[in-house]
Amino acid sequence: MRELLRQYPGLLAAAAVVLVGLGVIGLTDVLRFSVRRVLAIASVCFRQSIRRRVLWLTPLVIAGVMIVAQFQRAVDAQDAVRQTTMYCLFATGLLTVLLSVILACTNLPAEIENRVIYTVATKPVTRLEIIVGKTAGFACVSFWVLLIMGAFTLAYLHWQDWSLRRVISRNLETNMVDEVSVPTLTYYRDRGTLHARQLGLPERLDILSRMPADDEDRWVAGGGDGEIMIRFRIDRSAVPPPDPAEAEELGPLPDGARRRWPGGLALVLDVEARRTGNGNPSTAPATAPAAASIGIDLRNGRLESVVSSVALGYFDIALPAERVPLLLHIPQEHLERWIPASAGATDVYVVVTTGASGYEYTLRRAGTFMQVPGRKFEPVDIIYGGRLGWQLRGGSGAGGRLAIYRFRGHSMPRGAATYSFELRSQLEADYWETLEEAPIMRVVCDIRNRRTGYVARGIEVFPESNRPAYFDVPAAAVDDGTGRADFDVIVRMTSNGWITLRGGSNASLKLIIRDQSFAWNIFKSLLILWLLSLLVIVISILSSTFLSWPIAVVLTLVILGGRWCAQQLGDLTDPGIGRAIVNDMFRGSTAATSRAVSESVDALVAALRIVSAVLPDISVFAAIDAPQRGVAISAQTMIEALGVAAFFGLPLLVLSYVFLKYKEVAP
Repeated sequence: MRELLRQYPGLLAAAAVVLVGLGVIGLTDVLRFSVRRVLAIASVCFRQSIRRRVLWLTPLVIAGVMIVAQFQRAVDAQDAVRQTTMYCLFATGLLTVLLSVILACTNLPAEIENRVIYTVATKPVTRLEIIVGKTAGFACVSFWVLLIMGAFTLAYLHWQDWSLRRVISRNLETNMVDEVSVPTLTYYRDRGTLHARQLGLPERLDILSRMPADDEDRWVAGGGDGEIMIRFRIDRSAVPPPDPAEAEELGPLPDGARRRWPGGLALVLDVEARRTGNGNPSTAPATAPAAASIGIDLRNGRLESVVSSVALGYFDIALPAERVPLLLHIPQEHLERWIPASAGATDVYVVVTTGASGYEYTLRRAGTFMQVPGRKFEPVDIIYGGRLGWQLRGGSGAGGRLAIYRFRGHSMPRGAATYSFELRSQLEADYWETLEEAPIMRVVCDIRNRRTGYVARGIEVFPESNRPAYFDVPAAAVDDGTGRADFDVIVRMTSNGWITLRGGSNASLKLIIRDQSFAWNIFKSLLILWLLSLLVIVISILSSTFLSWPIAVVLTLVILGGRWCAQQLGDLTDPGIGRAIVNDMFRGSTAATSRAVSESVDALVAALRIVSAVLPDISVFAAIDAPQRGVAISAQTMIEALGVAAFFGLPLLVLSYVFLKYKEVAP
């Protein structure tokens, strides 16, 4: 039971509120519960809201959306539709939430002040039926608002899509578009600009100095153009404070040596460097470059630099014949900032940045680890990439540099002859400012099916900066024959310049798996907004049971936005921030002052974390981002929104009933 309480305190607290409120305090009212009386109260609340002409706000909001949409600055047709979708859904959500807050917060206090509640409370109606009926009535109002705004959104977006496709078709027929834009505009003409696509994101992105022979043969370019990111999972409680009296041997190292270090956390990097010539490692440059070197950054789980290379220093790397693993002891002050004492098991990153040009660098996984007395931490993952937003260099100076997107495990629909990819990135041409017009940038993609060995070579793409470019590939290149994706996309920049590539959830290259109905996607978005309005209504009614309506409005907004505000504070909610503030702002202070500041800040942060943990996470009601990007809302998103609405809504509804039950509202 204690372990269950530790793992699920919020769930157990919510269950306790519901059981005590309905099973103990309100058992009599539960047994007398009547759906007919609830519907009667709901209809009264709905009619009262209609008499206040709240639905007349929707035409004003619609007119505002249409006016704002006329002044948008879109880079292309799809971007125009995306911006309009954002305006429509944002206005819909804002209108629904504001109406829910105002109606629900003002209704009960107004009825008590006007003594209308006397008529209801003296009837054979329970307080539970009053609370549930008012919630249902206001939920019905938000439903009609969403229905009206949803119908407008669909009609307006389809009209805009029809207008844009007419213009695109006419421009293509009269050859009034640039050659580079023809594939993308043809895609818009044939498939429209309204999408609800299921996208396949790459598992990882590596930017390398040459084509690898296998998964372990990965090298990055020198000269500051590459970095190697190593992810560790460290349990801070397993890292004891340094004790020189208990120094132990570290090893054996990859070179067979055993060394001693003064306790704490030791980092061992088995880095190898070798000379290159014009991108060919077998060709030595005419003039020997400076010594190979690396810098080391320590980054937290959000990839924010905590300890930079300036603080840790730069290290020369011997060539293969003299290669010796690098041993680095992490000082205690750096360790506290990197992995705070109260962090527990957490992901952290060691980033190796390449130094001198004329070399390429790699990291041997078997010889890379972190160690404390009695325990060794192996790397969870090693990613080879480029600095400054994962930039890939092209043209004559690129040598053999390339990027590899790895797609794994996506379920592929059967029967498709081709699949489409979307490439959206930023471009930077060499000597762009000397040209009268922007040069045509060219990217070449090879797609290698790892299971079947099929390779689609030389797929040319002509991307434009910050605009999507689409290209089709044969189904055999991405489908392994079992309906699963198992392929790599090798990207090379052939034009002089740079292309910025991203990985993760915002990957520059995405696989379009299937396209769902846009109307169905808007419906799911509106359903999420309705679940949010239900939560808002319940919180507003709870606040209005013991506060006047102006204060109830403020409290409702605080409850809704409290957790989001705590999340936006970022580092201020990290464990150990007190010591970091002392080191940065109170260096040189007395021990008593430093301790007082550190403990005070940590106490405030702990209180903030506790408060934010019991508040609803409204970020799960993300109903705008996916439709705006043309991405289908997943079932997981719907389940999370429903879970938060039920997890917080039901206990708060029971609390509202309990507060109203013991509130004197009638003689």
